[in-house]
Amino acid sequence: MGAGGLYRARPAITVAAMVSIHLIDRDAATRFAARRVLEGAGFAVSEAADERAVAPAPPALVIADLSAASLAAIRREHPGVPVLALGGAGEAALLAGSLEKPFTASRLLAAVRRCLARGATTAPRRRSAPPPSRRS
Repeated sequence: MGAGGLYRARPAITVAAMVSIHLIDRDAATRFAARRVLEGAGFAVSEAADERAVAPAPPALVIADLSAASLAAIRREHPGVPVLALGGAGEAALLAGSLEKPFTASRLLAAVRRCLARGATTAPRRRSAPPPSRRS
């Protein structure tokens, strides 16, 4: 205990604080709102207006308005990373999830958590290189 009988508790570290999300949407207001919600929940967020902007670090999830971004381009840049489509566009079989616009903060966070929870099982796997051949 410190002076006056009070002590300072250490802040809790959440799992979200270790998870990075790359957000792609042409609409700056949507990016701003989504970023505030996600950062408020402890996620690290990078954002872009289209898929040409590269995330500063490999993300655990890409959230994209597929009218602003090509799913094929996202897959090339982030192979194996789950994609949450905004606006409901895209091929459902290739996505970890979708979320219709406009969305609430609670719906966004629920969709992100669902995608992260099952992302490893729904995202296409990166092809591994064949093992080197052995010569005898």
